[in-house]
Amino acid sequence: MGVSLTHCYKRICVLLLVFFSASHYALASDEARSGKHKYPDDLVNVVPGENFTAAIDEDGELWLWGDFSALGLSNSVITYRNKKGNIRFSQLRNDSRGRDIVDDISAIALGKEHILMLKTNGSLWSVGKNTFGQLGTGDNQNQEFPVEIDLALFAIPAIKQIVSGVYHNVIVAGDDNLVYAWGSNANGQLGNAGSQNVNSPTAVVDSDGNQLNQVTQISTKGEHNLAIRGIDNNLWVWGKNLDGELGLGHNENTFVATQVMIDE
Repeated sequence: MGVSLTHCYKRICVLLLVFFSASHYALASDEARSGKHKYPDDLVNVVPGENFTAAIDEDGELWLWGDFSALGLSNSVITYRNKKGNIRFSQLRNDSRGRDIVDDISAIALGKEHILMLKTNGSLWSVGKNTFGQLGTGDNQNQEFPVEIDLALFAIPAIKQIVSGVYHNVIVAGDDNLVYAWGSNANGQLGNAGSQNVNSPTAVVDSDGNQLNQVTQISTKGEHNLAIRGIDNNLWVWGKNLDGELGLGHNENTFVATQVMIDE
């Protein structure tokens, strides 16, 4: 029995209608579960990493793009693809039980294999690899999903600024703007007068053993650190100094916070 051309057209139209309806429903459902569009918008902060980028939107949600495979987060992100099927953007989930997106983030800092996150309620969170103790959790266990650093356990006051080097972090906290650090320490990047890795926040000290304080700005790159003290606006440095990056007039690593002196 023959089939009319009109009948074929009708069947094709029905199939196309079903296909596009299903595709639209799947997209709408995916966006409804995540609560976001397929691209980051209304951004308030963006930070470049080594091979990836992270951003915070106005809801405090974290967006990632680029190659962040070194962090080990393949099972802990929701991914959004373009029409060609390539991953464009990803968002970090809270845990393995659902699709709730990490939110309420006010600041982020990126290491090579980890992310440090400060939330609006003052809590500090980390995620990723923890080989050198860079997650600050008191152990060396990698974390696929964000874990909170117990600030009360380590007697850390309210945090004002966070920065990350390759495998370490530095924070400024409290009314006295005290400086703490943790993670890799082979080149003195923790400024605690030692060279052993530390997996929980430790005080950055000067040559007299006093904790570095009254710091108004902190900056970290690679394995060295820079700090400006508000008392005198002088520059203090510590960490790796192979290429003279500390500005101390020599090329030796510095294991305590040291003031940069300008020759008259």
